[in-house]
Amino acid sequence: MWLPKLIPSLFLCLSGLFAQAAENVRVHGIADLSHEFSFYADGRFRSQYLPDQVVLSNWGNLYDLDTDNINLIALLGCDGNVRYNARDVAFLKKFLRQGGCVLIAGNAGTKGQNLLLSEFGARFEGKAVPPFSLTSAVGGSSAVAGNNLSVLVLKPGGKWETLVQDSAQAPVMARRKEGKGTLIAVARNLLGSNPDGKDALNREWVTPVLKEAASGKEVSGEKPLPAVGSTRMGNSKVVDGVTFHYSDYLAPYFQDMIRIEAQCRPAMEKRLGVPLSQGMGNQVGLLATGGGGFSAGGYVGLAVFWENFPKEKKGMIEFLCHEFTHSWVLPHPEVWNEPIATYVGDVVMGDLGYPEEGKRRIENTIRRASTLDPDMTVYDIYGNTERPGAVRLDGGRKNEIHWGKSFWVFEQLRGMDPEFLSKYFRAKRKYVPARMDHRYNMDDTVAIISIALGKDMFPWFNEHGMPADREKTPFSKHIPSGK
Repeated sequence: MWLPKLIPSLFLCLSGLFAQAAENVRVHGIADLSHEFSFYADGRFRSQYLPDQVVLSNWGNLYDLDTDNINLIALLGCDGNVRYNARDVAFLKKFLRQGGCVLIAGNAGTKGQNLLLSEFGARFEGKAVPPFSLTSAVGGSSAVAGNNLSVLVLKPGGKWETLVQDSAQAPVMARRKEGKGTLIAVARNLLGSNPDGKDALNREWVTPVLKEAASGKEVSGEKPLPAVGSTRMGNSKVVDGVTFHYSDYLAPYFQDMIRIEAQCRPAMEKRLGVPLSQGMGNQVGLLATGGGGFSAGGYVGLAVFWENFPKEKKGMIEFLCHEFTHSWVLPHPEVWNEPIATYVGDVVMGDLGYPEEGKRRIENTIRRASTLDPDMTVYDIYGNTERPGAVRLDGGRKNEIHWGKSFWVFEQLRGMDPEFLSKYFRAKRKYVPARMDHRYNMDDTVAIISIALGKDMFPWFNEHGMPADREKTPFSKHIPSGK
């Protein structure tokens, strides 16, 4: 009669021992960016699930990685235009045989992930039915969060072990041994994905599962880690003074990217009236995504598949100019930093043969604000107002004002002087020193605008709900007197 009471106690004891063992595992991981770039994979995955461990971002050819001191590789996505090649597959299988853990996250629509999983007898197919639950292989009673999950179809034969299942007991996360290592397949939406890193779904049980799987290969804090980074993509070529970095996966798109960059850069310089500052925008990294890029001053990351590029060119003009404008305005970001970057892209789009599309995008952006502030006098560019009785806006509508009103201001100023953009940036470059004792603000901005237009623009900005004080900026002394 004592045996039924003993078994649950024994199970709890063993679960505790496994959890403790997992807690002591050292993880040296890689989050792969080479097949799909995302801000989430670049640091957020580590901060959510392995905050006390090492997880590096791989920007280059996966198969070139030195994994001597690595025991986890997380493949969180694969852009639809990219595939894992035969060298990648052989590399991953070798890593697994050596005891490493490979995590493959996907769903029914991620073709690259499914092709890779097919090498191991699995694929995502169909929609899972909530609620979801942990199996005894994981243990515990933690809740399972996640929406729009895909079901894993696993090849029969007993190698796969289900970790999480849906209400019909269909797997949505499973693992299998491969040599000394462990392969984990997981429905993508069981894990976080937001760039802000605030959606650490299922952390309480995902972290122990990852640590246990990585325990098959020992790593050391005394040994060197692989050299990775945004300038280590596998290929680097200098074209007209710009160093382009790209992986072998993106090599087919390299020529298209350098051609569009060669079109945009001189057109931008003509519009902005000044060249890039020394050291700015002199390195470009090609990113396997259609979803976004970044500017870090000297380094610009470009999404190769933005708006169906290279089949469609106009969207890439806007995007490329947007990212380069962020470098162009430095060392002092603009008060309308994101809007002016896109606006420059839309203007250059018109210069490069797409005037109607550029105009349409500008008008559509202005409309986002004019529906909330028809005469453009109530809100400042951040959606704030001091007008009595005016509606206070929430975050989403403030963003509409920020974009729409900024675009409206640019259009008004260009209406006053078609060469406004070039005159403004020349004046900013001339009068604003590289180092200031305060952040370049609206008072400074209106002063430089006034210098560019040759007249005091402070009254105009204040009349249109954008407070600016001529007495609070050192640059007002350069505004022509009596104007």
